[in-house]
Amino acid sequence: MIILTQRYFIPSNKNFLMLMFCLIASLGILQSEPHAANIQGQSLLTPDDSDYYNKTYIPYDDGVYDNQIKTVLLHKSGFELSQPILSLNGSETLLLSFDELGSDLKKYRYTLLHCNADGLPSRLLKNEYIDGFTDNEISDYAFSYNTTVKFVHYATTFPNDNCKILRSGCYFVLVYEDKTPDKYILMKKFWVLEPSISIQATAKQANLIEERKYKQEVNFSLNLGSFRVNDPSRTLKVFVTQNGRKDCSKDLKPSMYKGNVLEYIYESEDLFDGGNEFRHLDLKSIKHNTDRVLRTDFDTGYYHIFLKPDEKRTFKVYETDDDINGRLLIKTEEGKNTNTESEYVWAYFNLPMASPVLTGNVYLLGAICNWQYNKTSLLHYDYRHQCYSTRLLLKQGYYNYQYVVLETGSKCADVAFIEGNHYETSNEYNIWVYYRSNAEDYDQLIGFTTIQSNQ
Repeated sequence: MIILTQRYFIPSNKNFLMLMFCLIASLGILQSEPHAANIQGQSLLTPDDSDYYNKTYIPYDDGVYDNQIKTVLLHKSGFELSQPILSLNGSETLLLSFDELGSDLKKYRYTLLHCNADGLPSRLLKNEYIDGFTDNEISDYAFSYNTTVKFVHYATTFPNDNCKILRSGCYFVLVYEDKTPDKYILMKKFWVLEPSISIQATAKQANLIEERKYKQEVNFSLNLGSFRVNDPSRTLKVFVTQNGRKDCSKDLKPSMYKGNVLEYIYESEDLFDGGNEFRHLDLKSIKHNTDRVLRTDFDTGYYHIFLKPDEKRTFKVYETDDDINGRLLIKTEEGKNTNTESEYVWAYFNLPMASPVLTGNVYLLGAICNWQYNKTSLLHYDYRHQCYSTRLLLKQGYYNYQYVVLETGSKCADVAFIEGNHYETSNEYNIWVYYRSNAEDYDQLIGFTTIQSNQ
């Protein structure tokens, strides 16, 4: 007799049980933990999956290191959907905000960490890139109001009079408990641009015949103008990223030199999967079911929102859909103050599939999971109901997401397996240009641009 359970078969005979368990595990069917994959020496698996927190190690990666910390956002002040990029000596500021579940008020401080182009710490001392205090208090806070789940909302803006930035490049803002700098709770990446060159770029359907239906190519040129660069292949670091993804960036070298213009035009090195438009989830209201919501229950002090089963789109015809390229926007229709009156709800995701993926794991992709592959974004296969499922504790708002497969040993998750692959998809591409001169000991961010495909 074999009893069917939610995740796998359990024979009544104990010896047969052990034999079957070993066989299934060897085939990779039972996977309780995500597979690790490295990108430029860093693990795709994030703090939720490993013992990152200790008193002497800072991971230098976007991450949350306290389970009570939720909805960490960093963007330009007043522009919720913007990327966290500032111009050196400019007037714009960044707004960092996060929630801590519960009603206990704590004191937090933040500091800024300068990094090289690869996101690892630079050799600069803090007083070489910060003018003012190197550690500052987060003094802006508010308690949640009229919500079933209590939380404290924290926020701060920088640069400010107490903390001015002196160098361009890649940065992290590190938040920690007051008087205990070794007890950090989150890190968030941002950039400071020192515009020195111009970038001309296009993202369009791939030229290669065999890839034209599925891929997009990003061609661009750098006009150095009067900015002097010695040995560009060595001193310039140029990266191209798609949407907010951290796992599939391209590190490119110039393909041609034309005076002070560097061209980056390739046959295959600059190709990206077109993928598909992001799915959406509207949680702005808990009183009314939106188009993706099946039902809403209230139990044990939480709202539980069950989504309609998602559909595998591998071979479906491309359909245009206005998305926000994987971002999220916090918003409630039941209150006036989005920051403190938005409810936290459990959202249940369901992706029917006849059989599990044997060669890797299925994850949610997007800002909904901080663009990371970890225990939070991992979906588990339910053999009884033949589907992948998970649940996330989310603050009310509007979310984009996709389902991807990260195969064992791969550096880049596969969107096409579940979402399909189309050259027509509207994607956002970012081009980052870093420069390190012989006279400097850090990577300057001298160029940046964002383009949309098929426009």
